[in-house]
Amino acid sequence: MRKIKKSIFAVFTSLLLSFAFVFFVMQKVSIAKAATDDEGISHEQLLQYFSNTRSLNAENQDVSLLAYDSVEYVYTPNGTPVEVIRRFLDYSESEKDEINKSVEKEYPLVKRLGPPTTAYNCHSYAWYMNSTDNPFWMNDPTPYYNDGSYIESSSPGVGKIICYYDSNDVITHSGIITDKTISWSKQLSNFTVTSKWGGGGLYEHNATDCPYYSDDSTPIFSRVRYFIQNTIPHVHTYDEKCVSVDEKFHKSTCICGESRLSAHYVISSEVKGRRGNCADCGKLLDLGTGPYPSIITGMVLTPNGSYVTSNGILVLDEADVDLYFELASSLTNEIN
Repeated sequence: MRKIKKSIFAVFTSLLLSFAFVFFVMQKVSIAKAATDDEGISHEQLLQYFSNTRSLNAENQDVSLLAYDSVEYVYTPNGTPVEVIRRFLDYSESEKDEINKSVEKEYPLVKRLGPPTTAYNCHSYAWYMNSTDNPFWMNDPTPYYNDGSYIESSSPGVGKIICYYDSNDVITHSGIITDKTISWSKQLSNFTVTSKWGGGGLYEHNATDCPYYSDDSTPIFSRVRYFIQNTIPHVHTYDEKCVSVDEKFHKSTCICGESRLSAHYVISSEVKGRRGNCADCGKLLDLGTGPYPSIITGMVLTPNGSYVTSNGILVLDEADVDLYFELASSLTNEIN
């Protein structure tokens, strides 16, 4: 009988301890949830909201938004197209509140100028439109300085665009320098920046007080660069790339994206029998027979020996190359 009583007591004690443990765990979960509701979202979640890269696939974004995204284009001052995304769905008010609470907790010194939104991000704000009415998200702003619309500056300054890069030299953030505290100091911490933090809000903050900056004491050291708009008129150079189009012409492209068609030409010293490579695009050409009247002078031969072959390929003596490009440039200007 005693054994039975001990057995019943042991079972009862075990059940009591089990209920106590479950109650303890539920209390912990309840407390953690209450803390989360009060303080916002986790640091890791917050960093995802701050990402300045969005795509039309499901990676790193809310799948429910995908069907409502569309790709459009804006243009740099020099006319280069830049891909942007128009997003037709945004965060709920509760999500915005969570983001705001978390930013206030982790970055107490920043000033919020605009609410969290997926409509636009830092790159679009800094490079395209400095407004909370901006309708576009921009993943890659580099065409703005790759095509010469903006040029790099050696030091920070009010009105300049500041860009943050990770340790792999990939651009992660853009902002506009709006103020400085000490007139003579060039220290980065002396400057105030206005920038949009990914899907977070628009903030006014110290240049070093944001999720995209870390100094050289950390493994993920980020560097910064500064850009100003180039006020010198752009001159097309058409030497960025050159590709053959057919047996007569090749297409040359300026760094700004503008392109033009030009005739193949071969340097006379490079002719081998009836063949020669175009001096610009490298295409191997059949030169046929020649000479025929030259397009440079209208004569059968120039004084230096340039000529046009029977199938219309220009063969230039090296001494006539500069003259040829001068005439081609003047004809282009007259047409334009």
